[in-house]
Amino acid sequence: NGIVERSHKTISDTLRVLLHVNPPTNENDVNNMIDNALASCMHAMRCSINHTMETSPGAMVFNRDMLINVPLLSNLIAIKDRRQQVIDNNLMRTNKRRVDHNYNIGDRVMIVTYDPNKLDSKQHG
Repeated sequence: NGIVERSHKTISDTLRVLLHVNPPTNENDVNNMIDNALASCMHAMRCSINHTMETSPGAMVFNRDMLINVPLLSNLIAIKDRRQQVIDNNLMRTNKRRVDHNYNIGDRVMIVTYDPNKLDSKQHG
């Protein structure tokens, strides 16, 4: 979902610039402008380096660098190991902030209300 939202933002930013620089005068100009925006977005998405994989999607799919036309070799095992390492580090960082709760009989607790209405309280107890 985040990838789609990011591509929509890139397309809208590109269209905003194109409309400001050269406003279309007919339907053909509008179609060309949309085609150019989509092509620019696809190229930008293929060239952007993914933080987890440390390579661009285009380089992985086409085995070529997307900016200069040279062949690339992707080490999929190293990429998989790097992804797992990032997942493990994120899990450890998240678990460090967790607090263990030891409840005793008679302790007061708050119960979260599932799917409350807009004005209802979100907890009770």
